[in-house]
Amino acid sequence: MMKRVTLVGGMGSGKTTLSQVLAGRWGWDAVDLDRRIEEKAPEHFNLDGPRAMSIPTLFEAYGEPAFRRLERTCLDEVLGREDVVIATGGGTPAQPGGAMDDILKAGAAVWLRGDTDALLDRALATSNRPLLADLTRGEAREIYAALETARRPHYARATVSVDVTEGAPRIIAERIEDALASIGHGPWTR
Repeated sequence: MMKRVTLVGGMGSGKTTLSQVLAGRWGWDAVDLDRRIEEKAPEHFNLDGPRAMSIPTLFEAYGEPAFRRLERTCLDEVLGREDVVIATGGGTPAQPGGAMDDILKAGAAVWLRGDTDALLDRALATSNRPLLADLTRGEAREIYAALETARRPHYARATVSVDVTEGAPRIIAERIEDALASIGHGPWTR
């Protein structure tokens, strides 16, 4: 009986949107790991007040290693929940310490894969991408491609993969359901 599905993939692959669509279809909760990190940061870094901190602010103020430690804490927390679709950050599965192993132990993992340029265009359309901040498109593509190459072996360990290059979120959600059903997984198999 599957209790959680974790979406993995590069920036711009639609993890957040698809987690919400799938959770709505299944009557589950959607958890965006980046949002959870933003909410947890004030407590983690002993800051005054309950205000959330954006991912770019966290990167700038504390650096990537501190961000990754908080990310791991939040990942462990959400992997303990049931009936949840988790949208990870793009780098989450590639972090040392067995993050992808733990994702796979907790339930099904879905790699949202797609054309590099299409995903990059989506990623650049938002302002919360600290690894691509203040870069030309060419520089951003070079960074994105390098990240994709480094992370691909981790993503490829997912239970299933689905191409997200084209299609409305509802259509891609159906592809994910079909992929999970083809291997006997899905919230409808209780």
